Amino acid sequence: MTPAQSERIIAGAFITDGDGRLLLLQRAADEFLPFHWEVPSGHVESGESLADALRREVSEEVGAQVREIGPMLASFRYLSGSGKPTEQLTFHVLCDTPLVVRLSEEHMAYRWLTNTDAVPEPMTDETKGIIREFFRLRPNGKFQHGAETNGAHRVLQP
Repeated sequence: MTPAQSERIIAGAFITDGDGRLLLLQRAADEFLPFHWEVPSGHVESGESLADALRREVSEEVGAQVREIGPMLASFRYLSGSGKPTEQLTFHVLCDTPLVVRLSEEHMAYRWLTNTDAVPEPMTDETKGIIREFFRLRPNGKFQHGAETNGAHRVLQP
């Protein structure tokens, strides 16, 4: 399915470390969905590819360089803070190591989540669902080339 022309596209990154922990960021108080936990993500700029948007957003939000972009894990739709239809496309991303997180002004904290940790609150139901499905299919959280999810969220081929 091709997103509607007027739809805003968000590229989301599931970044895991060598121990299979997932990086989560907490939004700043003055941002859309203040204090919510999320994965690094941001809009795809006009003329920018999804891959370039992922690389740029990961660099801007956590100061890391993307080494490899894995398969799309899932997508979901929502209305942005301005009421614009938005679709987030979420990919598993492998970054250069060691990963030293340097937060942008959009976020106030970060944490690493394992498959046995409770999902922090507040967090959107869509993000919770993707995290649960990710750890269900990949209990060790490791980057897998060519793997994909299936389940409650629409899965798109890379």
